[in-house]
Amino acid sequence: MLALLALLVALGSLGMLAWLQLDAHGTNITAGSNTDVVGQARVINGMMPDFTLPDLQGSGHVSPSQLRGHVVVLNFWASWCEPCVREAPGLAAVSKAYLSQNVRFIGIDEKDSRPSALAFQSKYGVTYPSAFDPSGVIADRYRLVGLPTTVVIGPDGDPLYRFMGYLDPQTLGQALDAVVGNNIAQAGA
Repeated sequence: MLALLALLVALGSLGMLAWLQLDAHGTNITAGSNTDVVGQARVINGMMPDFTLPDLQGSGHVSPSQLRGHVVVLNFWASWCEPCVREAPGLAAVSKAYLSQNVRFIGIDEKDSRPSALAFQSKYGVTYPSAFDPSGVIADRYRLVGLPTTVVIGPDGDPLYRFMGYLDPQTLGQALDAVVGNNIAQAGA
C-alpha cells in the first residue's frame, strides 16, 4: 500500500510539472536560474481574488482592483528570499519599460519586516508600489507554494500567467508582449 501511495505521488508530481510549463497559448515559457528554482508559467483560470493591504510605506493602501483596465503584474517577494533578490533589478527594469504599454506592477511583501522591505526596494530600484503582508494572508488566498511568485493579470481581471520561482526579465517580457499584443489586436477588432 505504501509503494502504491509513493507511485501515485510521483506520477502526480510529473503531471504537475508538465502542466506548469505551458502558457496561455500552449507554448513553453520557462525561465532559467542559477539554482534549482525555475520560474514556470502556467495557465490559471477564473478571477483573481482581490485584496486591499496597507502599502509598504504605511501611508496608503494597495489593491489590484484599483488598476482594472491595466495589465497588472503581482510579484510576491520578501527581502530574505535569495531568488527575490536576484530577480528584483530585472523586475524594476521591466516595470519601467512597460509603463507606457498599460502595464502596472504591484509588489506584495510577504512575512517580512517593514524596515527590511523598504531597504530592499531602495537597494534594487523598485519604484512600483508594494503591499505589506507580514502574516502572509494574501499568499494563502493565492495558494502560493513559495517565493518569489509572479502573477500576470489581464485588464479584465482574469489571471493569465503564474510564474513560480525566479523570473528573468526576458521571460516576463515575452509574457507581457503576448498580453499587450492581444490587447492591441482586440482593441483594433
